[in-house]
Amino acid sequence: MADTSSGSTPHYRFAIRRPVSTAMLFLTLIVFGWRSYQQLPVNLMPDISYPSLTVRTEYEGAAPEDVEMLVTRPLEELLSIVSSMVEISSVSSPGLSEITLEFDWSADIASAQQEVRDRLDLFMPPQELTQKPVILRYDPSLDPVMRVAIVSVDEKHVPGSQEERDALTTIREAAERRLKSDLEAEDGIAQAKVKGGQKEEIQVQLDVENLKSLGLSPEYVITALAQQNINLSGGRLREGEAEYLVRTLNEFMTIEDVANSIILTPGGAHLKLIEIAEVFLGTKERETIVHINGREAVAIDIYKEGDANTVNVCNRVHDLLGFEREYSFQEKLSAAIKEAAMRRQAEKLAASGTVVPAPVAAKPQTGAFLDRLPKYAKPAIISDQSRFIRGAIKEVQQSALIGGLLALLVLYVFLQEMRSTVIIGISIPISVITAFVPMFFQKISLNIMSLGGLALGVGTLVDNSIVVLESVFRCREEGDSLVDAAERGTKEVAGAVTSSTLTTICVFLPVAFVEGIAGQLFGNLSLTVTYSLLASLLTALYLIPLIVSRQGQELRADRYVIWLVRAYQEGRATVGESKSRAFFSVLPRGIGYAGTYIRTVWRESLEVAFKVFGSALRPPLWKNLPHAVFYVVLLPFLLALFLLRLLSGTTISLLVTGLYLICVFFYGIFRIIRGIFGFVFYIPLKSFALGFEAFRKAYGATLRAFLRFSPAFLLGVVLLSIHAGYLALELGRELMPPMRQGEFGLRVEVQTGTRLEKTEEQMRQFEEILRSTPEVASVTLEVGSERDTASSDKGDNIATFTVLLKEASEMEFNQDEVIERLRENIFAKTTTETVTFTLPTMFSFRNAIETQLFGDVLKDLREYGDKAVALISTVAGVKDAEQSIKPGYPELIIEMDRQALASRGLSPGKVAQRLRTEIQGEVATRFSRGSDKLDIRVRASQKKLSSVEDLRFLSVTDGPAPIPLINVAKLRIEEGPSEIRRVNQKRTVILSANVEGRDLGAVSRDIDSTLEKMALPQNMYFLQGGQSRELDAAFKSLRFVLLLAAFLVYVVMACQFESIIQPALVMFSVPLAFIGVVYTLYLTGTNLNVMVFLGGIVLIGIVVNNAIILVDYTNQLQARGLNITDAIVEAGVARIRPIFMTTITTVLGLTPMLIASGEGAEMRRPMALTLIAGLSFSTLLTLFIIPMAYYLFGRKKSL
Repeated sequence: MADTSSGSTPHYRFAIRRPVSTAMLFLTLIVFGWRSYQQLPVNLMPDISYPSLTVRTEYEGAAPEDVEMLVTRPLEELLSIVSSMVEISSVSSPGLSEITLEFDWSADIASAQQEVRDRLDLFMPPQELTQKPVILRYDPSLDPVMRVAIVSVDEKHVPGSQEERDALTTIREAAERRLKSDLEAEDGIAQAKVKGGQKEEIQVQLDVENLKSLGLSPEYVITALAQQNINLSGGRLREGEAEYLVRTLNEFMTIEDVANSIILTPGGAHLKLIEIAEVFLGTKERETIVHINGREAVAIDIYKEGDANTVNVCNRVHDLLGFEREYSFQEKLSAAIKEAAMRRQAEKLAASGTVVPAPVAAKPQTGAFLDRLPKYAKPAIISDQSRFIRGAIKEVQQSALIGGLLALLVLYVFLQEMRSTVIIGISIPISVITAFVPMFFQKISLNIMSLGGLALGVGTLVDNSIVVLESVFRCREEGDSLVDAAERGTKEVAGAVTSSTLTTICVFLPVAFVEGIAGQLFGNLSLTVTYSLLASLLTALYLIPLIVSRQGQELRADRYVIWLVRAYQEGRATVGESKSRAFFSVLPRGIGYAGTYIRTVWRESLEVAFKVFGSALRPPLWKNLPHAVFYVVLLPFLLALFLLRLLSGTTISLLVTGLYLICVFFYGIFRIIRGIFGFVFYIPLKSFALGFEAFRKAYGATLRAFLRFSPAFLLGVVLLSIHAGYLALELGRELMPPMRQGEFGLRVEVQTGTRLEKTEEQMRQFEEILRSTPEVASVTLEVGSERDTASSDKGDNIATFTVLLKEASEMEFNQDEVIERLRENIFAKTTTETVTFTLPTMFSFRNAIETQLFGDVLKDLREYGDKAVALISTVAGVKDAEQSIKPGYPELIIEMDRQALASRGLSPGKVAQRLRTEIQGEVATRFSRGSDKLDIRVRASQKKLSSVEDLRFLSVTDGPAPIPLINVAKLRIEEGPSEIRRVNQKRTVILSANVEGRDLGAVSRDIDSTLEKMALPQNMYFLQGGQSRELDAAFKSLRFVLLLAAFLVYVVMACQFESIIQPALVMFSVPLAFIGVVYTLYLTGTNLNVMVFLGGIVLIGIVVNNAIILVDYTNQLQARGLNITDAIVEAGVARIRPIFMTTITTVLGLTPMLIASGEGAEMRRPMALTLIAGLSFSTLLTLFIIPMAYYLFGRKKSL
């Protein structure tokens, strides 16, 4: 029976004594949780903030060596002393310098960015450098959330024709001028970047020879054009009381105005520009070419704001550009409400004779921005992050739902009582919904990691409720009343439940010490699991005792009860009618109740007033008349009060009646389901109950017999642990499991210096191979890169393919097969091209294999880099090995003859500037067209400057006597480097490769051993980087975290048991669990990765729960006077049911994560496998090994 003599009132007794207050507390949590859930952003990944900055400097037309010497090295010297910096690396490529600063993970990036900005102010750039260095934040969450291609569907625009190119130019202009700004004005969209097509500009191509014969220079023409296209403020002019704003307006209005510009010659003659140049509306040099499924297109990359909801942003773009999508239930409900409101408004207008406007669709407006584009333009989706997010969320929801249902089925099988099963089933949604409240305040988004934490917690959320309910269930079997059983049952296990929850939570505290990207990612998962477990503890200790202690309540027949029940009870109890007669007399009695209520309200509101008014009209009138006037004035208010009470009473009665009928309906369904289950599964359930009872007795007898052989069993476990440790050394290692999203990429690099159009032509054959593959849904090709793209690994000679597979969620298992088949087909067509297959990565910006070779001389770096690539390619599992120094751009070197220049009165700088103007051209001014500005570029006619030979005889002076360039300079062609990489201010070459068929750790070890045999010159050495370096850093920190988690679990249990020996006995279950994990990973061929380590950390907190329950109850039985053997056996027999229930529910709750094959399943599967294997193996051994260890070491009452 319950012991209620304790002096102090346990906190959980509050729930039993104050049920309404407790119920309101949980109802408040549910309301706040649901609202928080609606406000949580939905993203693919957590907000990862890489501690790095990139300083990007454009140096147009400069060779890599010039960029390194004039820009990169001076900047590196300035930036190398920035605080908290770990590494500085740079890439100097043609026209571009990128310096990446990597900081410690604890660094304040805002302060570092300000310090970098201050250092950049000291930089003295070359004169030709017109743009200042730009600081960029590298953040993978800034990848485009959606990519859209716009193609022409007009049959006249034949692919490759001039008509198609003109159409794409028009589409590009429309996208730049109208669509881009409108998209960026939408909430959540940070930037819309347009690629492909061509930009318009006004070109002025000078007849250089004719120009120089007139004594004019290109620089003179540029200056003259700029001075004739002006819009300048002249200040204010006052005339009497009037004041005028003076403007000098002489802008070019048409292209003819540009062509007719007057150029004054040295001889005083006036020439029109068209006499010495061709003036026409042309296009800028193409920077990017985009194809989608073989058709050239214009692409738009959509970037979201940092805190925006990815799914909402993509849905908005779908609606604005007319793409079909699925609408959520909330959107459908909102649309239905709006449509009903508009229909009622239209009916009112029609009734009043007003002209009814055309109905507007209540659903989100689709295709609203299509009118910004030409009629022949049609958008198509290239990629959409929301597709993967929706799939991943749906997958997690299904896993959580199926896991929860399986857990409830196990509970019903063990308890064989529907009411208890439903009670525990309530704890799952309440715990999950409650967890959304702290998630909202911590600004944790719904993403793969946080949802994985919720799915992980579904199986463990019911553990606390199971232990409490099973304890109450056992107390009821021992004869306690309902209230006493709820109190005693909760009291007996409250300490163990709290301790087991704290041990699970405390294992997440060391996650803060995980370094690298893993620490950034797992913060969301650990916090989500922590919040849900705390909510489950709150539910188990307060809500479960509240529900199980409630007895059946009698519905009393008073004015505040439901009138249906009151009428029925009155017929049965007062009148003595039969059940059927009482049922059919409910409605007449209800009408009578309504009449009684109306009379009562009349009596209380108006009857007294009418009586007083009648008496006021009796003589003497002069005395009573003021009273009558007062009640006449008061009468409208009394009538309003009467009607208001009638309305409120009727409304409340209808609402309560409706709620009661809904409850009756669901209660009826519950009774039917319970009856069906009881009838259909009666024999299986009874057989299970008898079988489990026999198993419990057999377990008790077996345990009692085996206790005497405890030393031998413990020795066997030690030997098994040693063997498992040996197998663990043979397990493969990888940073993260590869994510197969039904999408992959190809990077194709042709000979450096190849023009953009030539690269496009060479890519046609690869594009056809990809498109002809049956499993491929769409192929997108991007050649080159926009000038504002912050990437040094793209250029005119580099093409990038994005390949989407059909039925992406079903292609997980044969995606590798498709890639391998395509690799064979494409490599069979390659000649000089370098092809690399890539997978979208979300956790690291480095390649799988990335080895750095340091040196000083570029020639040596390239030579030994090629040798190293050849050696690396021989290692098993290495694919697509390459080095970063490729065949360079062909450079035309012009060496000035200073003596020849001086004798002709020329300087090298003046000649170099003239060559730059004539070859590359300069923007003289800008032409206004509406709200847009078109560049007016002046340069030499490309017809007369189309070869190296033309350049040799190009005159470097003005006037009738030309001086060819060849007379004052030597010209030679050399091959320069494609790029120059530096790490910590030392030149380096990057050896990169992909890994397939083997684990990353084994391949890295083989590469290290292979490169050690390679003889290198002095001052050259190898250094491992990439994911391999991240792998070593992550595993090092995770091993420390694993030990720290075990220590914290031990500390929590030591505080609970006030003992040092007994927590050590409980910790025996940890190596038992890892024995099962190692054997399972070895047999299934699963590699050790960060997710397996995380599962191991969580496992430490979970597996000790069963041992805590066992040891805690053994201590209680010993305190009651039982000897150690009887206490151990009775505790094992009594606790075997909750141990089995919690273990099986957790395992079944994780099973959907293990067998799932949808989006993001690869990442969650290793963690689920680790937990299932460890928990299952540990439970089987815990039932014997922990009692044996307690038998040997737990009998002493010393610390």
